[in-house]
Amino acid sequence: MRKVHNAQVILIGAAGFRGSAPFGGAFEVAEADTCIAVDSETGAGTVTVLCRCVGDSSQVEELVFELEDRIPQLVIGFAGDVVDCISVC
Repeated sequence: MRKVHNAQVILIGAAGFRGSAPFGGAFEVAEADTCIAVDSETGAGTVTVLCRCVGDSSQVEELVFELEDRIPQLVIGFAGDVVDCISVC
């Protein structure tokens, strides 16, 4: 976990990454206006978050998760803990 203050964060109930089992949590996003995308043909949603993968402890990357929860909550000005690292990379 990583502490943030006055951050743009998305609260995800269920998402997947590269075929992983569903997971959720609070994730920091770079751009609140553009972090969520919905495929117009399939209705599948994705979200781009700032996170690190296990094994690369120094670099935060933009990772794209497949949303299983259709109603993630976006919070502007969030203060608290966000997921800092996932192990499914």
